[in-house]
Amino acid sequence: MFIIYDLIFLIFALSYLPVCVFRRKFHQGFLMRLGFFSQEIKRELNSAGPRPLWLHAVSVGEVKASGRLIEALRREYPGRRIIISTVTPTANMIARTIAGKGNTVLYLPMDLSFIVRRVISMVGPAIFIIA
Repeated sequence: MFIIYDLIFLIFALSYLPVCVFRRKFHQGFLMRLGFFSQEIKRELNSAGPRPLWLHAVSVGEVKASGRLIEALRREYPGRRIIISTVTPTANMIARTIAGKGNTVLYLPMDLSFIVRRVISMVGPAIFIIA
């Protein structure tokens, strides 16, 4: 079933690609959406310690609304890193201000099973929370 879903999503993504190019929708996080991370982020994801908590907030509103949740997670799980994933560049920028030192902000991978599997294995979250 995943093969059919991946194929449909891939066809849609490739057909939408010219629109992204025309509207200049590509941003620095595009490679992250494909599961490719900078060396710095790879080091953060592979750092020793307990498995991280992963919070996904799509938009600016969800990132801002998650502020108190992030504070509560820091209090409840002081030794764990928090990974915050977003979809939009503006939400990503705001998440970086909220995340704090020792936490990681990245873009959510595209919904293709082989990309999602790769990113989940890299992050290895103890908990995954969707805002």
